[in-house]
This record gives sequence, C-alpha cells and structure tokens, in this order.
Amino acid sequence: MSARRPPPIEPHPGEAEEWGETSPGFAEFSPGSGIRDALGWIAAVLLMLTLAGWLAAYSAAQATSEDAALPALERAVVVLTELDGLLDVHNADIAAQVAAGEQVEVPGYPLDVRVAPSQAQTPSALRASVLAESALLLRTQGSGAFADPSGDPPAVSRFSSAGLMQAVIDGLSAARHDRWAGYVFPLGTASAILAAVSLLFAVGLGRFVRLGAVAFAAAALVIVPTVALRVSVGFVGADDLIGNEAREIAQSLLGGGVRNAFWLAVAGLAILVPAAVLDRVFLDSERPRLLTRRPRASEATRE
Repeated sequence: MSARRPPPIEPHPGEAEEWGETSPGFAEFSPGSGIRDALGWIAAVLLMLTLAGWLAAYSAAQATSEDAALPALERAVVVLTELDGLLDVHNADIAAQVAAGEQVEVPGYPLDVRVAPSQAQTPSALRASVLAESALLLRTQGSGAFADPSGDPPAVSRFSSAGLMQAVIDGLSAARHDRWAGYVFPLGTASAILAAVSLLFAVGLGRFVRLGAVAFAAAALVIVPTVALRVSVGFVGADDLIGNEAREIAQSLLGGGVRNAFWLAVAGLAILVPAAVLDRVFLDSERPRLLTRRPRASEATRE
C-alpha cells in the first residue's frame, strides 16, 4: 500500500496564465460603484469645509465668551483710561462722594460709569468695581462707549496701536459673540450628517482612513490662517503701552483657536494612522486567498 501523497502546490501564474477575477468580496469596486465613490468623496470634501467652519466658529465664540472677554476688556480699560492715575489724583474728591452717600464717579474718566458707595469703601474695591462696570459697558456698546457727547466715534488708523485696540474691543462685544455662537450648532449638525454620509459611502477600514484625513485637513484649514494672523498682529501698532497690551490680548485670544485646531488634528491622526495600518495588514493577508487563477483565453480556445 503506497503512502498517500500530498496535493501538488500550485505554482504562481506564469506567462501562459493570468490572474482571474477578484473575489465577490471586492464587489464594491465594480464599475457600478463609481457613483457611490464619487458621492463619498463629495461628502468628504463638504465635511472638511463644514468641520473647518465649525471649528473656526467654535473657537471664535469661545474667545469672545463672557469668561474670556471681560478680563481682556478690563486690561484694555486700564491702559486706555489711565484709571490708576485718576484714582490717585482724585482720591479726596472720591472720598467726599463716598461720605455724602452719592453714586461715585471718577473725575476725568472717559466712560460713563458710576458705582455705589458700598462698592467704593476702599481704593482697591473702587478700582475693581469701576473696571467691572467698564468692561460690561464695552461688552455691550463696543468701542462706541468712548464716543464724545456728540456721538462721534474716535477716529483712529486701523494699523495704529489705538486702531488695533479698537478692533480688539469691538471683536469682544456681545453682538460679535452672538454672531459666532449662532454658527456653531448649524455647522456642527451639518458636520455630523456629512460624517455619517461619508462613512456610509466608504468601504471597510477605508472609511476611517478618510474620516481621519478629513479631520486633519479641517484642522489645517484653521490652524494655518490663525497662526498667520497671530504672527501678523505682532507687526501692527507702535511699541507703546496701548500697542503692547492690544497685541498681547489679541494673540492670547487667538491662541485658543490654535489649541483647538491642534487637538482636532491629533484626533484626526489618532483615527487615520491605526485605520491605515490595519487596512494595509488586512489587504496583505487577504490578497492570496481572494485572488484566483484561470488559463488565458487563447489556450482555452485551442483546447
């Protein structure tokens, strides 16, 4: 009784053979899937744009929120009004107003701000109260709060120190914050829908590769112009007290957008890299099993 021989090992296809049809597992790549792939890429591009818009709007709304804006406006008030000097010069007049139980008004102060006598018992308490009320006034009226009694706004050059500070104050107004905040929900909703559509039209792990790449690209669309704007602000205005403070405030607020974009880029890479590696490993391991061979059509005809 002869020993049982193992089946012969099929050689790789030579010149007389060709690779056969792919396995049905690759049916998604058939000619009829072109529309599906095109729709997937269109959804991905739209997702990139809406996600970048959402990130920009969210960062701007965050930078102009009350928690961020009021401290920044107080810093602006200090350098624009010279409040500390006014408090020192008019200390006796202020003390007389407090003793009389009147609403306390700092003489020579350019903003229409008055505080209750109970908030002016000490110089530090008066200073804090005046700054808080001034910041709220600028938050509501913007740089128009500095207008003279005739109502004419102060005329300044856009590229001067005062012009930069004016842009900062107007940018931190409540109206500007509400405008940015109004974009956050619609753009976020659109991004979520487009992300679902993009995942639906993609195939296998490739859908996560595409999603991660889109998130990274959206972050780049925000971080590049934000960094450029942050750098360019450093060249606006003169090297004086107002200019230095305005540049520091603006660059500090823009830093939040850079941080948000950085974390979105990190999240995109965290999705992209593992998905790309696993997708490559899967393809390399499955290719020998999914591909078959068949004789060339010319030889099959001769037989």
